[in-house]
Amino acid sequence: MDSPDPRLALADAFLLAGELADALEALDSYLSEHSDDGDIRRLRAAVLLRLPGDDAAWAALDDLAAMRVRTAEDEIARVRALRRLGEHTAAHEALFDAFERTGDPHLAGLLLTSLHERGEFELAFDVLETLPETAVWLRWRGEFALLADDPAAAVTAFNAALARLAAVTDSDVIRNERGQLLLRRAEAWQRSGDERAALDDRDEARRLLPAER
Repeated sequence: MDSPDPRLALADAFLLAGELADALEALDSYLSEHSDDGDIRRLRAAVLLRLPGDDAAWAALDDLAAMRVRTAEDEIARVRALRRLGEHTAAHEALFDAFERTGDPHLAGLLLTSLHERGEFELAFDVLETLPETAVWLRWRGEFALLADDPAAAVTAFNAALARLAAVTDSDVIRNERGQLLLRRAEAWQRSGDERAALDDRDEARRLLPAER
């Protein structure tokens, strides 16, 4: 069995010590001879994204682009690098392309956040059609219905999300999520003109969320 390359051991030691520039130098040396080592290239990209400056971000993008197979985590790293460089449109397009290729739920959440920021509710509904009707994605459906000025559809989506949570074992996390959903449904009721229902939801949310009391 081959011994580990001493440069990788050195890089690990430098990373543990927080010496990023020295770790990068060791990784550069190793990859100059083993350019096809995807795991170490991925590690170097992660180190580069911890360093300041645009040059480091561009270098991380080069490493990620050279990967033969990119994971969802690699795609998220690409998006982080592009956003750091102010390339927000490119970051959004990279997210969309990556989600279409992988269907990864982590990418879906980031993509929906990006679509919400851009006000692109029609594309968001297309994305949501591909996702299971869990409480998380149903809440997103309600949020985009509000964005589309369709409070009735938002109420329907938030109702469905609350029903999913009702079937889950109660916990502090679930109570918090229920409270947040009730506040969002209250907003939908308010927009639809049902003040009584909005008030009832806010009252129930206050019982669930300490910060609302």
